[in-house]
Amino acid sequence: MFLDINSILILVGIGLFAGVVNTLAGGGSLLLFLF
Repeated sequence: MFLDINSILILVGIGLFAGVVNTLAGGGSLLLFLF
């Protein structure tokens, strides 16, 4: 496997957190700032 379970969970968690923050912010400015 390229990624272990812990890495996958961390990546999924970061993705979900970024999605929620982006939705609450109502724009992609914060998302662009993070990445």
